[in-house]
Amino acid sequence: MLWDYEQVKKAIINDTFNIVGSINNSLRNTSTWTGKGEVVLVLGRGNDVDTLNPLMCTAGTAFFLDNLIYSSMLGYVFNNGTIKPWLAESWEVSPDAKTYIFHLRKGVKWHDGTPFTSADVKFTFELAKKYANKLANPDYAQAVLYLESVETPDDYTVVFKLNKSYVPFLIYAITLWIIPKHIWENVEDPIT
Repeated sequence: MLWDYEQVKKAIINDTFNIVGSINNSLRNTSTWTGKGEVVLVLGRGNDVDTLNPLMCTAGTAFFLDNLIYSSMLGYVFNNGTIKPWLAESWEVSPDAKTYIFHLRKGVKWHDGTPFTSADVKFTFELAKKYANKLANPDYAQAVLYLESVETPDDYTVVFKLNKSYVPFLIYAITLWIIPKHIWENVEDPIT
């Protein structure tokens, strides 16, 4: 499941401003601070981060952080139960629920400026399928349970072919964060 990006962003901004505001007030009231020099702000969370590997993340702070780093093709709106576009701007489902076509957003870039394309989606789902029995999140395994093939007719279209009708595919596809192929294809053991 995904957090609504805008809600997460507002929560982080509010928390950060509250913390910074408290620090500023404390510093203003401290006669020894001159207002010069480096100030280090350390933000704490409820537990340690055990991994930032999106394939192995299950809950807690790591899940929260991975959700800020990675995105999925679709988002889920918790307050009304609807699915919304995210990295995919639209999608189609065949009548037999065996073919799912996603049309990806153009202009999306990874943190290093590399364009996000259908190759990243294909790589992510094929990697999840290859390691399905070792993934930490069981929803990822469900997303690839009946996956027969992933086709990329162009940079912004992904076609998933399933070997069985599987209506929940759309819901499970929401859970799988897309990873950058150009970085992860060089990782020897992607589940560690």
